[in-house]
Formats: sequence, C-alpha cells, structure tokens
Amino acid sequence: MKSLKLENIHKNISACKSINKETQNMIFTFSKQIKEDEYLININIKKGYFQPEKDVDINLNTDLLFVLHIAHNFPTNPPILFCLTSLSHLGLEICDGKDILEDVIRKQWKNDMTLKEIILKIPKFIIKNINNKRNKLFFGKFILECEYDYNMLSKVPYYYFNFVKEIINKRTRKVENRILMITESFCLIFEYKAGYFNIYEVKLIFWASIMSIFGMKKNENSFEFEFSKSFNQRIFLPVITKDGEKIMNIILNILQNKGINYLFNNKNQLMESKKLPEFDIKEEKNNNNNENKIDDIDNNKTNDNGIDNNDRKDIDKNI
Repeated sequence: MKSLKLENIHKNISACKSINKETQNMIFTFSKQIKEDEYLININIKKGYFQPEKDVDINLNTDLLFVLHIAHNFPTNPPILFCLTSLSHLGLEICDGKDILEDVIRKQWKNDMTLKEIILKIPKFIIKNINNKRNKLFFGKFILECEYDYNMLSKVPYYYFNFVKEIINKRTRKVENRILMITESFCLIFEYKAGYFNIYEVKLIFWASIMSIFGMKKNENSFEFEFSKSFNQRIFLPVITKDGEKIMNIILNILQNKGINYLFNNKNQLMESKKLPEFDIKEEKNNNNNENKIDDIDNNKTNDNGIDNNDRKDIDKNI
C-alpha cells in the first residue's frame, strides 16, 4: 500500500502529462523514477514556443531543457530545478547546476504548489529575464551536500568535466576521489562513489565563481586553485590531475571573455591576476546552513600519484 506522500508525488507527476496536450507539445515532460520515492521530470520547451516579436528579443537556436528533481520529502521540502541549456549568449547564466526554483516561482516554497505550476512558470521566467541588463550571475543557488544524478550532471554545459583526486593532507598524503567541473562562470567540486555498473553517487561539496580565482599553479601531476573569498582571505584547492595546463587555458579564456587578464610567471608557473575586480562570494543561509558556503581547505601540496587507471577507464566510458 502506497504512503500518502508517494500518492501525492504520483498525482503531481501524472498532472504534468496534461501540459503536453495543453501546450500542443511545445512543452513536453517525461518522468523518470530513480528510487522508490525519488523522481526526475525532464522538461523540454520547444524553441518555437517563444515568439521574438512578442516575447522581447528571444532568438533561440535550440530547445530548452530543464530537470525537476523530486525527493522523498516532497512536498514538505521543494523539488530542485536545474537548467541544462546554455543561455549565456542571451545574458542568462543558469545552467551551472544551480537550483533556480525560487527564481522561477518568485516566492518561498509552499507545500500546496504543484509540479505543473512550476513547469508552466519557466517560460515566463525566461521571457522576463532575458536581455535584462542586471547581473544574472547569481540566479539560482548552489546547495552543498546536494546529491546529483550523474547522467544529468554530465549533460550540464561545461568547459571541463573530469575525475581528479583532491589533496586533503600533505603530512599523511591523503587524497579523496573528486569530480572537477568548470562551467561558464563557476568551478565546482563533487564527491563521488562508484556504484554498480559505474553509476556514481555524486554530491556537491565545493563551488566558487571563476571570477574569484586569485591564482593558479601546476606541477607535474597536480594543480592548485587559489580563491579569493574576501579581501584578505584565500582558499587553496589542490587536486591531482595531469590536465593542469588544459585547465589553466580554459579558465584564462573564460576570464579574458569577462575582461580579466592574468600575468604568467615562467619560473614557478604561477598565474596571478593583473586586475581582479572585488567579488565577494555570495552566501545565503537556509535552515541547515548548507547553501552557498565555501569551507576553508588546508593549504597543502604533494606529489602523489596520478589518477588511477580505473578512473581513466570510467572517464572514457562516461564523458
């Protein structure tokens, strides 16, 4: 016998199917069950849904893809809404794995809101905010300790997405498995554990704006980020990877596109910003204080071994 919570989830998901008919398949939804009480709703908004002459200057060259993640505590806690389509060319940066639910519904979550209501509000959110000249960097929020579906995460537009090992302690030479992701505007670190058939349990443990990078340094098989959390506070993030030079070039190109230039010191391969705008990392608090925080990481460096061969095989299979 189903619990009342499960019945409510199934009722909400079933109601979403009517959206296809009501919008003449311009908004198409498809649900996927992950666990007994956990679902993903894939949302495809056709590019033809928006009319440039009517809906401001929206000239889309592709359909828009979103995902609603519904967990077992729904509707007590809200679902999480992700965007999987880059809209940065239209001035809207929302496809970095951020939860944009509150921005879309424009109010705090109430447990009487339906999934169908959320989905129908997405196009209005897009229309309202495209070409709006204000800073859109922090539309949405990152939630630390949030679990991601690995396959969904790999579909988020990224510049770099690979397995690395984070250096936790120089003295004990301890490292931990991580996934490093660099998107249009952010650096993200995920903790992961391999499950059956290489299905990963992925959890967000660190995020920071690309614009808050103060320096970068690479050795033979390690790479270190230096983030500016505030005017006089730095966060060091050393990882083991053979892609250090590649990562440097990616980040340099992103920053140059944002109008920030770096100086290069050939002696110790240290990248330092010539002019980095003041950019305090935005922090927002929720009840469990897990949202939008960056924890300090020990300033440790080591010359440990590179990525395991098994990790390399997984990379080839999944990325």
